[in-house]
Amino acid sequence: MAALSRQYHCQIKPVSRSAGRSVVAAAAYRAGVALTDQRTGIVHDYTRKRGVVLAEVLTPPGCDWARDRGALWDAVESRSRANSRLATECELAIPHELTPAQAAALVRGFSAEIVAEHHVAADLAIHRPHRRQGGGDPRNAHAHVLFSHLPVEPDGLGKRASKAFSGAAAVEHVRVRWAEHVNAAYRAAGLDVRQDHRSYAAQALDLVPGQHLGPAATTLERAGTPTAPGDRNRAARAANQERHRARRAEQHSQAVALLPAIRLPEWAPGDPRSPRHVERPPRERSGAQSRETRDYVARLAYGQPLPPAVIDQFDRLWTFREPADALKLRLADGSGRLLDRGDQIAYQPARGHRADTASAVAAALDLAEAKGWRSIVLSGPASFQCEAARQAVARGLEVEDPSPEIAALIADERARLSVEQEPTHRALIDRINAHAETATPAALRDDLTASALPAPGPTVAAIGAQVERQGTPPVRAAWTDATRRRAVARAY
Repeated sequence: MAALSRQYHCQIKPVSRSAGRSVVAAAAYRAGVALTDQRTGIVHDYTRKRGVVLAEVLTPPGCDWARDRGALWDAVESRSRANSRLATECELAIPHELTPAQAAALVRGFSAEIVAEHHVAADLAIHRPHRRQGGGDPRNAHAHVLFSHLPVEPDGLGKRASKAFSGAAAVEHVRVRWAEHVNAAYRAAGLDVRQDHRSYAAQALDLVPGQHLGPAATTLERAGTPTAPGDRNRAARAANQERHRARRAEQHSQAVALLPAIRLPEWAPGDPRSPRHVERPPRERSGAQSRETRDYVARLAYGQPLPPAVIDQFDRLWTFREPADALKLRLADGSGRLLDRGDQIAYQPARGHRADTASAVAAALDLAEAKGWRSIVLSGPASFQCEAARQAVARGLEVEDPSPEIAALIADERARLSVEQEPTHRALIDRINAHAETATPAALRDDLTASALPAPGPTVAAIGAQVERQGTPPVRAAWTDATRRRAVARAY
């Protein structure tokens, strides 16, 4: 879908004698030339005007006399009544992406179409901001086209006024026509951009429209004097930027929700170890960060540093102000990055890496354990959930609400680990039973606690089952005390 440009501007204004205006003066100013108004004898000299890159007159076939700008507008002035419309001006914004040749072809094509349809003359001029204008935006190329109100014939002006700009429907038709010409120029230039003549409301765009400043307000604004239209435009820009940030945040949240992720079963903002925005950015702005910087960012984000074994798996940590809902942790092995959103750790794979990359899954689970998680919920592709479930079982993490396939995989993995670890557990109990009669209960408890505390949950459960099967009463009593102390240590 083509990008929408909000540069569209087509303002249609009458040049009327009742407003005290002179079409000769208007034509001289827009073309940057000197013209004498034969009706009043006033010379309108704008030859020193800068920024006029094109000025020409288009007429219907056989009306070469009207190509003389002075003769054309003097004839209009002499035929018009004291309060009549002399001409109609179209003020057009030219897309800044077009070259000068493409811009000239665009304005000529638009003007020639109206000339051919209504048999009027068109005096067109293209302006580009000049450096001496002070503060002019170089992208503000625009055109002024003066259309005669009376049709032009080979022997002079016609009697009946043209209907080119008569009524709201005709004006809307001209605005639509300019948008069509602009979009055709975009396509000819190979640009995937379009403009729309309709208002933001008609286009269903959640934007606040601005207001055209005009020459007086523009001069004051460039001089540093605020104006009411300028204030309204600044307020509109601020409102649109805020809405744009809100849309970006929503799009970001929707995109992250589709990533492979692990999350807590129940969580509320403000829980321990939820990341906070890093107000002061780290010194290293690109590439890998030093260990001190990573520790600094982790301390700001979590309130305390991450364990060394966890922090060393990442080479860069940062947050974005907009949206500031996640801590980004770039994996040192180049497999992507993790997005920690408090209750969710999502994995964003790098190009060429799969969602079930074992090192990335391990880093995500290490981060979850460092945050104090003991149970998780998996989401994302089946391959990611399978890899995460296997590693979670080995770590003793509970997987909540798994799918039937993942539940079967977890059961098989637990059975496999139990079979593999049973000889080790049996040897541990035999060793402790051997000195159960001579050792004190505290020594037995400490021995079992040292054996159980570093182990994952399934390993501790397997040791407990082995104690019940072959442990002596002192060992069973020590085991009960050790598991109670392990539960307390886990809670704190």
